[in-house]
Amino acid sequence: MTVCEHNILTEPDTALNCEVAIVGSGPGGSVTAATLSKAGLDVLLIEEGAYLPLESCAPFSQEEMVQKYRNRGLTVAFGAPKIQYVEGKCVGGGSEVNSGLYHRTPSDVLAHWREKFQVQNLTEAELEPHYEACENAVSVSYLPGKPSLASLKLQEGATQLGWQSQEVPRWFKYESNNDCSVPLKGTKQSMTKTYVPEMLRTGGKILANTKIKMLRHLGDRWILQGRYTDSSSSYQIKITAKTVFIAAGAVHTSALLRRSG
Repeated sequence: MTVCEHNILTEPDTALNCEVAIVGSGPGGSVTAATLSKAGLDVLLIEEGAYLPLESCAPFSQEEMVQKYRNRGLTVAFGAPKIQYVEGKCVGGGSEVNSGLYHRTPSDVLAHWREKFQVQNLTEAELEPHYEACENAVSVSYLPGKPSLASLKLQEGATQLGWQSQEVPRWFKYESNNDCSVPLKGTKQSMTKTYVPEMLRTGGKILANTKIKMLRHLGDRWILQGRYTDSSSSYQIKITAKTVFIAAGAVHTSALLRRSG
């Protein structure tokens, strides 16, 4: 990684100050961080996992599970029934380990959010420029060439069963290829390929290997208490910020807020 390496904090001080602290570096956190950093704010993006390039391991490999998944892909929710699920734990979050499938929010969901949560400016027309900006940033597109054999087999099976099937666009950037009979090679446009480098270029900072354990409000500032851990050291860290965004996913956002009361 060569983009503004001085903005990637390693062995940080035990006390840090920033204007905006963002907990979680998946799509929610990274897009927020890049947008605010580009607007000139002093942004610190905080991630519990490591900062690893997309190419640090083969996609969907055992090594990827070791490097980039929480609990190496073996997280379980106990209940009736028990549910096993996977989460990314690295800079870029789930965008680094999933398939990059992309959907715009359905109109009926937007209508439900507008009514239940009284959210303004949430129509499809009002969101159109924001959709387009995100789609351009991560190169959302349909497959430009021949599908893989696995994809063709899925479509064949769906057709034989009488199921509906459709191609889902993905955030991939494809290489040019003059041979139409060969599937094109592409690179997933994850957060470490797109929004995180953009944030670093515009002056934002990233603090990886840091788990935020508690959040409290003190006067006009927020205090975030956590622990920084790398291969050689582990110590408590305190971050003071004017504004905080929690983008740690459905599970860990809720857990942090509950721990913080």
